Amino acid sequence: MKKILFCTLAVSLLLSNNVMAQKKQEVPKGKGPVVRKGPATIIGAWTLSYLEGGDINKLFPDKKPIIAIDPKKILISGFNGCNTFSGKIKIEANKITFLGPIQQTLKACNGNGEQKFMDALNTVKSFALSDNEKLDLIAGDRGAMQFTRAEKSKSNSGNKPNRIK
Repeated sequence: MKKILFCTLAVSLLLSNNVMAQKKQEVPKGKGPVVRKGPATIIGAWTLSYLEGGDINKLFPDKKPIIAIDPKKILISGFNGCNTFSGKIKIEANKITFLGPIQQTLKACNGNGEQKFMDALNTVKSFALSDNEKLDLIAGDRGAMQFTRAEKSKSNSGNKPNRIK
């Protein structure tokens, strides 16, 4: 009888410790950034594929805008079609907060693509990530911008150019 009681007590103690350990590992929903290192992450470089109210092929005929998000440095940076920019950000769950104004270089630009891009970026309050390939930046209840994951540049595989003798 004592053996059965002791075994029952030991098993229930082990089970309760296991449940407590699992509870300590749980992260409450809505807390913390969606920046895990797994397959779906906002970290990295993204190329503009949609801008609300504009045809990106006409607004940016030469080079599409790119953003890079680095939550470890609390930074968003990129190219807006004419100038480079950067700013401090805070990411919590699917919310983005800009911590101060976004700084940019002041090169003279043709057209109004750069201004439309920056205006849209400044309205963003949240994001949605799908299939680790599309990033929607959302202003209120509408998608203001959409990006696709930028391809990593291909190196010349270490080959040195031929020298002329």
